[in-house]
Amino acid sequence: NNFDMSSVEALTVEFDSDAYQDGDGANVTPGDLEYDVARIAELKDASDEQKREYFKAIVKEFEGFAQKGVLRVALLPPGRQPLPTKIVLKVKYNADGTYDRHKARGVIRGFLSQLGIDYYASYAPTTMLSTARIVMAIAAKHGVPLHHADIPQAFLQGQVNRPIYVTLPKGIRIKSKILDTLRQTLPEADRNRQPVYRLLKSLYGLASSPHLFSKLLSAFLTKLGLERSRTDCTMFTKYDQQTGKWVIVTAFVDDLLICGTDEAFQATLKDAMMKRFGTDLTWTEKVKSFLGLHCTQSADNHRITVAARYKIDDLFKRINSSVSQFHGAPAPWSANDFKDAHERAETPLTTRQLALKRQFRTVTGILIYVAITVRPDIATILNRCCQGAADPKRLHLVWLEKLLGYLHSHRDVGLIFDGHSTAVIKDVVHPLSQRYAELSELSTLPYHCFSDANFADITDPRLRSTSGYCVYVFGSLVAWHSKRQTVTAKSTLEA
Repeated sequence: NNFDMSSVEALTVEFDSDAYQDGDGANVTPGDLEYDVARIAELKDASDEQKREYFKAIVKEFEGFAQKGVLRVALLPPGRQPLPTKIVLKVKYNADGTYDRHKARGVIRGFLSQLGIDYYASYAPTTMLSTARIVMAIAAKHGVPLHHADIPQAFLQGQVNRPIYVTLPKGIRIKSKILDTLRQTLPEADRNRQPVYRLLKSLYGLASSPHLFSKLLSAFLTKLGLERSRTDCTMFTKYDQQTGKWVIVTAFVDDLLICGTDEAFQATLKDAMMKRFGTDLTWTEKVKSFLGLHCTQSADNHRITVAARYKIDDLFKRINSSVSQFHGAPAPWSANDFKDAHERAETPLTTRQLALKRQFRTVTGILIYVAITVRPDIATILNRCCQGAADPKRLHLVWLEKLLGYLHSHRDVGLIFDGHSTAVIKDVVHPLSQRYAELSELSTLPYHCFSDANFADITDPRLRSTSGYCVYVFGSLVAWHSKRQTVTAKSTLEA
């Protein structure tokens, strides 16, 4: 009853970030910034060679801020606290494992921001992985190129909807003459206020940045004539009823997949994106990399392969320094592994198992990403391994050893999206439709779902069952799931 609705209304009022506020000065330009390498904390532990490359990346990042009009010199209003910023350094690699570049990212310590003062909304949708795989299956089925667009410094594109004040990292500052000019324009009483910077556009680390960019991208695509999907709000479609031509766009934050038969509209979309988001936007005619996964599309566009070979290679590079060589295994796991682990429960752990125990969460974390993106064959055993994440026992380490041995000899396994007849169509769907009259129309459907569950799993202390399903679109696998049931089933029917 004491809730004040006027505060909520104040939060939702449109805010023009470009409009000058009390204490504002000029926008920061590339020539206004000064850099002191010795004071940049993030560079202290870098070698001389890396320091040079990282410094170039830092200058490029903050000059990009200035060119895009992200910062404006301002004096801090009474009662406000500026949000500190920092620099995140990283060496980027291509999906094939080759060196790309040294990268620096200026980010806000957004965990210090306050709801209702610095932001009022933070939700931002991202495309479901199954949606991205469905788009790949559609592109392969129709034999159209699957384009990939990467928007550079995406979060810098959105306009902030609240007055937000920040400070720059140590070692980066604005020239003193700029501040002197600002103070001269203010009354004598206001000249002692702290000089900071007001954000005109969103920045990485800001709680509302994903939300603001999502709104911007959605408005941009719908203005071009694309219609937002009701089932996945990050997918946009356009269909011309007269010509029958269509276009699909799906966005995972700043990574976009585009395919369709309307080549003229796709060219218009490419030009419009470069005008809106900058000419340094990356547009790949045939997708080569998406979310760190290596992608290839055949010459006739009817076959797309997606694999995580280089992520698996990187995983083995991380653990090989402390773990001996893994030997290939024909399968991810077997029932004998469970039996052997229990029979040797009191046996001390081997050197390799002790090393895996120390890195258990790191290894399983990488494998989880591989499993949910392109490797359904390891989903079940990985599920069992992760049950020991808090305190890995011998059983979990034996399973993880077996899984790594399997991956060691099966690194190139991935998803294949084939526009022609696939194995599941030839070996499963067609025989079922011919054998059973009630399934006669099964082969004409574009999608198929298979589900199953085991009963009284011996690997579970409470004998709980495991459910699983997989979904195919045009004969290509697009979704899968493996999960331990929450209760113990009393029969195969209940399982």
